[in-house]
Amino acid sequence: MILITRPIETAKKLQFQFNRAGIQSFIESLTSIKISDRKINLQDCIYLITSQYAVKYLQNVNNLSNQNEFITIGKATANKLTRQGRKKIIYTAEDSDQLFKYLKTNKIKKKIIYLCGSNKNQLFIRNLKKIHRYVSIRQVYEVISLRSLSNKLATKLRKKKISIVLIFSLNNAKLFLKLCKMTSDINYEDLRYICISKNINQFMLQNSCKNTTYSSKPTEKSVIKKTLIFSKIVN
Repeated sequence: MILITRPIETAKKLQFQFNRAGIQSFIESLTSIKISDRKINLQDCIYLITSQYAVKYLQNVNNLSNQNEFITIGKATANKLTRQGRKKIIYTAEDSDQLFKYLKTNKIKKKIIYLCGSNKNQLFIRNLKKIHRYVSIRQVYEVISLRSLSNKLATKLRKKKISIVLIFSLNNAKLFLKLCKMTSDINYEDLRYICISKNINQFMLQNSCKNTTYSSKPTEKSVIKKTLIFSKIVN
């Protein structure tokens, strides 16, 4: 059985795809998302979007025009922006490394406003500010963390019903290990983990989770592909 740790809306979509493949899954959303109602002061700048939740926030922002410029990480994020009518996406990076390479090569003069959540990656922000002089941070959604594992999941983990855990963010990786340590008799080290990025994979390895791998690309589609392959091996 696969454990899906994403927020419930995206987790259900993942579960549907696994159901179609005949693979059992269990949802334990480690975080929930609360979209902010704060307003953005319209500026002549470039908006950096790395999360689909930031795109969701923009649905209710009326003072942004179709001429505002965006840089995104991830094709799914860019596609959601396009469906909103945001036409000026000047660059879409596959991951943060590709983004930083682009910013180093293309000397952008405009200010960059990074729309992010409360779980913002401070290392990412520091590296961004090293490359680009004018960067502002705007929190547009809150990430609310689970305080303890559900009894149902704890039982499944103790009985070794979960064979694969999907990890989509460093924040969730840290949170899952923390919650497992808070719950008695759970051997999280022996679980198989599939991570969305190499950085998360390295974190899991550093925390004694040796059965850890990561998808070939930092995308949900690539994680699903990797999971389907490993599900056949495990079963």
